[in-house]
Amino acid sequence: MHAPDGEIAVHVAHLPSIRFGVRGLSADRRDDSARRLGSRLDGEPLRRVVLLGDLNSTLDDRGLRR
Repeated sequence: MHAPDGEIAVHVAHLPSIRFGVRGLSADRRDDSARRLGSRLDGEPLRRVVLLGDLNSTLDDRGLRR
């Protein structure tokens, strides 16, 4: 994306929801998707990055730590 101060990379994501199953709550699919998203963002060549989306999480979710 072109911005007045240079290029900005914009990524849009919608991670899978945490699901309740036979063994209780499962965030495996969401956490795996978050790891893959993190890898993609780490590989982003532009220095300025904006991530937009629904991460199906909260601010204190340990599953989405760096």
